[in-house]
Amino acid sequence: MTFQDRGGHWHELVATHRTALACAERLGDVTGQARTHRNLGRAQLQLGQTGRARAHLTHAASLSRSLGDRAAEARALLGLSVVFERELQMHESLASSLQALELARAAGDPALQAKACNNVGYDHAILGDTRQGLTYCRLALDLYRQDGNPAQEANTWDSLGYIYHQLRDYSEAFASYQRAIGLFHEVGAQYPAAQSLSHLGDAHRDAGDDRAARGAWRQALDILDALAHTAAMPLREKLQSEAMATVTGHDGPR
Repeated sequence: MTFQDRGGHWHELVATHRTALACAERLGDVTGQARTHRNLGRAQLQLGQTGRARAHLTHAASLSRSLGDRAAEARALLGLSVVFERELQMHESLASSLQALELARAAGDPALQAKACNNVGYDHAILGDTRQGLTYCRLALDLYRQDGNPAQEANTWDSLGYIYHQLRDYSEAFASYQRAIGLFHEVGAQYPAAQSLSHLGDAHRDAGDDRAARGAWRQALDILDALAHTAAMPLREKLQSEAMATVTGHDGPR
């Protein structure tokens, strides 16, 4: 799961986990079924199949609840929160994240609490409450530092980059995104690194540095093209649009 997900091998992840699910069902392994549905949901979310992702993650949460496995249920709910986010249902995303945080605390799992805090913080920020966003994301960082999980810590640095971007604190936004990108590269998480590079480009654009923005977007596009990811097309269109604007407009820091 970790290798295929970080490397962007989501079609392969779906294929292997369909086999795993058939095995778990044949064996009557409910724990295995819950885990596999959760992983399938994550893979299909990355492939843009939000309906299928929601079905798998909802089933995973239900199975985990029936087992009394609070941590596993929380992980499924965090996956669902991302599905809601992709569908622009941010209040539903926040509710799912908060429920996951409550379960993670009941399970006594600091790493899972940190992941939930990151989701809660990001959801608050998207909904316009940057103060709450900062509070939860900083709590997530404190928990991750205790746990030593660079991949998940990177997600929180990306969230902080978004929050500082919204606050127009560009120096903090740039630093946060760079920290996220470095950690994602460190663990071989290619798609998340591309996402953070794209976000960094957006921050540079809004800060008035069009040249730096295009540089970050190009790096992101190189990764997305290598992954054959659907997110490459809108980013390519963004670069082409910016290039055309530069011909008649302004290039460089404003």
